[in-house]
This record gives sequence, C-alpha cells and structure tokens, in this order.
Amino acid sequence: MITRILKACSLFTAILFHFLVASSLLVLLPDSSYRRHLLMKWMHHCSRIILHLLDIDFWIEDRTHYHPPNGTLFLANHVSYIDALILAAQYPSVFVTSNEVKETFFLGWLARCAGCIFVERRGLSGLKENVSEIRQLLASGLNVIIFPEGTTGNGSQVLPFKNSLLEAAVGLEAEVRPICVNYRYCNGEPISPQTSRLLFYYGEMKLLDQLAHLLAVSEVVVELILLPPLSASEQSSRKTLALASRESIAQAFKPILETTVAVLIVFLFLATPRTFASAPLKQLIAQGDSAFGRRNHKDTLEKALTFYEQAWQKSPETSEAAWKYSMALHSLATRFTSDDSAQRDLFEKGLEIARQAAVKEPNCGQCQFWTAIHMAQYGEKVGVFKMISSLSEIKERLEQAALLNPEHAMAGPYRVLGTIYQSLPGILGGDNEKAATYFQKAIATSPNEAINYLSMAKLKAQEGESIAAREIAQAGLQTKELGKEPISLESEESFFELQKLLTDCTTGIAPD
Repeated sequence: MITRILKACSLFTAILFHFLVASSLLVLLPDSSYRRHLLMKWMHHCSRIILHLLDIDFWIEDRTHYHPPNGTLFLANHVSYIDALILAAQYPSVFVTSNEVKETFFLGWLARCAGCIFVERRGLSGLKENVSEIRQLLASGLNVIIFPEGTTGNGSQVLPFKNSLLEAAVGLEAEVRPICVNYRYCNGEPISPQTSRLLFYYGEMKLLDQLAHLLAVSEVVVELILLPPLSASEQSSRKTLALASRESIAQAFKPILETTVAVLIVFLFLATPRTFASAPLKQLIAQGDSAFGRRNHKDTLEKALTFYEQAWQKSPETSEAAWKYSMALHSLATRFTSDDSAQRDLFEKGLEIARQAAVKEPNCGQCQFWTAIHMAQYGEKVGVFKMISSLSEIKERLEQAALLNPEHAMAGPYRVLGTIYQSLPGILGGDNEKAATYFQKAIATSPNEAINYLSMAKLKAQEGESIAAREIAQAGLQTKELGKEPISLESEESFFELQKLLTDCTTGIAPD
C-alpha cells in the first residue's frame, strides 16, 4: 500500500510538472509549428519519466534497420493510453486524437499540453482542415502519429482502419511507417485476458479505474515492431493505404490469448525458473536495450546490466549478449563508479567478456570495439606501461571495428582512434593530423551525433584555431536546434560542453 502511495505521489508530481511547463508554452507562445515542436519534445522526455515511474519498459524490433526520417507519418494499433506514452518516448511526434478526448476533464488539457491535433471522429466536419494541418506538419519535418482504428480495442484483434485522415499521406513524399504495439508482460508474467484489463482502456471502462490499476501493476513490458515503409503504390489512395498498413500491423500483431490457453501458458511459465531469467534470449536483450536507453539513472542501468548478464549466461556464445553486457559494465564504471579499484575490476571484467566474444566471432565489430575500449581503460588503471604495451593491439582492434561496423557507438571506432592520436605524445605516435582525419570520418559516419563535433572542436581549440573550433561547435549545436534524430544520450550530454567551448573560443578563454 505504501509503495502504491509513493508511486501515485511521484506520478502526480511528474504530471503536474509537465502540465505547468507545457501550459506556460501554450500561454506564452503563439500557435505555430515551432510551439508544437517544443511541446512534442517536452512530451518525449516526460513520457520516458512517467513510464519509468509506472515500471513500464518497452523494446523495439526494427524490421528495416534504419531510423525513420523526420516528417514520418506513423500508423499504430491502439488498446490503451499507455500506447501514446510509449510511442512518444521512442519517436517524438504530434498525435492525432478525437474531440472526445479534448472534452474529457483533465485528459483533454494534458492532450493540449502535448500539442495534439483534435479531429471529429464521427463525421466529416473539419476533415479538410485536419488533413491540411497534418500535411503541413509532415512537410515541416515533424512526425505525426495516427491511430487509424479510431478507438481502443481489447487486444484480441486489430480493428478495421478508418481511412479519412490517411488522405494526408496521399501524394505526399512523407514516409509512412506502420508500428505494431504488442503488450507482452504484466507483473512479470505473460499477459493474459485478466491482466490485460489492468492495462487496456476500452468500452465502458473508467479512466480513474485504469489509473488505479496502473499504480498496482509492475514489470510491464511492451513490444514495438517498426514495420517497413509503405510503397508508393500503397500510398496511391487512402483506401489502399489503410488496407496495406492494417495488413502489415495485423501480421505482426500478437493477440491476447483466449482464457483457457492463457491460463495454461501462465501455469507453465510459473512452473519454470523464475520470470525474466527464463525469458527468451531475444526478449532479455531487448529489455536490456530499453533500460540501457536510460543509463543516466543508476537504477535503470543496473536493470540493463541484469538483463544483459542473464542473456549472456543463457547463451555465452551469442556475441550480441556479450558485447552489450561489456558495454553496460563500461557505462557503470565511467558513470557511477568513483573508486579506482572498483573501476579497474569492472574494466577487467568487461575486457574478458568482450575479448572472449571477439575470439568466438572475429567479425563482430562491436566485440572488437569494446575489447579495445576496456583494454585501454584497464591498462590506464593498472599503469602507464601496461597501456603503452597494449597500444598497438588497441589501435588494431579499433581499425577492425571501423571496417566491420563504423556506425557503432555513434561512430565510436573513428572517434576513439582520433582521441588516441590526439592524446599521445609525438614520441609514441601522436599525430593531430591523423586525429583530425578520424574525427572527420566520425562526423561523416554519424552526422547527427553532437559528440563527434565536440571531439573535433576540442582538437581545433587545442591547436589554437579558435575560428574553426567555433564553427565546428556551432555545427554540433545545430544538430539539436534542427531536431535531428537519432541523438544519443552522450550527444545530449555533449551540448553543454559544446556551448561552453563556443563561449570560451568567442571570449578568448583557453579551453579546458
């Protein structure tokens, strides 16, 4: 009971804070795409906080393996208001919702604070204006999310799609991406018709009842499946678009099992060694990925470590489980461990895990990368001679990682190689020209990641080239101003340093 009260207080505080900031934006700024952009970004950050407070995790299966561009129209199935929080947490977007929501006490004002577009679901009133508004937002580079079912379902099937609002995508160059939302676990067990009623919101259910249920549940896991974009022919009319997107989502949809089957599955699940430790390998890794996305909080980073470790123990020969476990150990060492001895132990453990994975799978670029990173930092903790003796192997592994997977860790192989050549004295092979070349490759490989611009700007400032350093710092800051995606946590943390470096170069203060 006390836990539920604390959870309710934390949730209320978070929602109130979101409400106050968003209300200020609504009052102080005129209605414009810029205001919507700010509300959208604010909703993105608040959704992550609220999901964390509610103990709701999600993982993503991307069936195209490339990030949707800005100005994408997402179409998703719909069973709960939680859907909007999860989608907003992953893809900052403007939501399209009904006037009924707008007129609902409290919920309507929250929807306004999120920058939603309100439409009349029961008629054609204002349809042209709604379609025009959606088109304008897409053309301006803002993502839009529509729930084409027009209502929430009970999770047994994907309801027929209403196609009127999909006219916004016809003849437009915007990418249309279906997303399937599957609820997989509740209270640490596979979801069933009984537990689904604690999460879903449909029919005559009351909003306050669902909120009470959300405070009582824990260990909720939701799966997002990002499906391939629709083709030009599928976007030729709103009817073909509705049919194609629904078919795509329906094929990926996992309906809530009938009661008898669900009870049997839950019984078998409970009869096996406990909960997530016995979950399929892919799910453990995905749950680790979801928690690792919030690695700036120690509790969620430790949760990611637990999932990755379980995946690694379940399948030590799987390289993905190994390098992600090694990566999370590095994050724990550098973010939340101040004691040198404890750091050294974490680096040593991460090195052992990544190196074993690299031996088993030499063509795993991520394994080579994290072996090199841990080797360098472990050597630094043990002593400078250990670091120097390992230097050749570190550079070789980073070069191999750059060939195999240059995009990993925001173009990490190139950026770390650049840092090595920048940091070494000339007698040991230090070379600022080589460093600049690698930093340029990092920027070219991951141009939306501010951390790469920061590395290059620091080099130029160190060389006394203040004008070049300012220009590069401005380019790095612009990645935030333009709202480009993806922006990693490390790049978000780099914005402060970029701004400080820009100020120092402008005022003539030598950079740190």
